Amino acid sequence: MSKKHLFILAIILVFLIPLANSEEEAVVVEDKKSKEVILAKLEEAKSLAMVDFIERMSQINNEIDEYINIKEQECSGEYTSFTINEQGDKVFQKNKLTNKEKKLCKYLLINFQIEVTKKSFEIRKIYLKRTHEDQFQKLSDLEKKRLSELESTANKYK
Repeated sequence: MSKKHLFILAIILVFLIPLANSEEEAVVVEDKKSKEVILAKLEEAKSLAMVDFIERMSQINNEIDEYINIKEQECSGEYTSFTINEQGDKVFQKNKLTNKEKKLCKYLLINFQIEVTKKSFEIRKIYLKRTHEDQFQKLSDLEKKRLSELESTANKYK
């Protein structure tokens, strides 16, 4: 990705980031951090106990939806950036993305959605497998118990 593309993404996100010494770097880092935080939360969900899994995945999905909605708005084309003038005041400026910049923004967003979708389904498969194994074990235990009871009853009639 070129410096120009990173700069454009930085400007898009600048209104979401608190003022930092280097606004461009802070924006890029914040956007990357947001993605990394979401992906890390998905990774953590792999090891959750089954009782916590559904609630936690629901929270993560809400965060993902919120992030995607914000990014979709940013990719729609209009954004506000600011600079700091000599007096130290913020000067806001409305800008528009070019078609090429819009396409890049949407492309990056879709790639993020692909990555999140893959991880989400991988985690759901793990959860489903654990649930199935748990149910299978309970069924096996029930079978053993029932057969033991029946064999005990049968032994009385020998």
